[in-house]
Amino acid sequence: MSDNKKYEFMDTEYPPGKLLVCPQCREYISYIDIETFPNCPFCNFHLARDPELEDFILQPLVIRWIRQFGNHGF
Repeated sequence: MSDNKKYEFMDTEYPPGKLLVCPQCREYISYIDIETFPNCPFCNFHLARDPELEDFILQPLVIRWIRQFGNHGF
């Protein structure tokens, strides 16, 4: 893991996208798992919000929005 990065992510083919690797238990966490609750669902490790984690949570929503409205000239 890079010194600049607080979290580690893994790209996946199915489901397409990324998963967060829990810094404590190393389990894979989807953005849905932490969208509302700030802890790892496996070990209850507190995932402190920062820009990197917020991007991870919001990216699928932004992609969905672009697919839905992106070709309408907004």
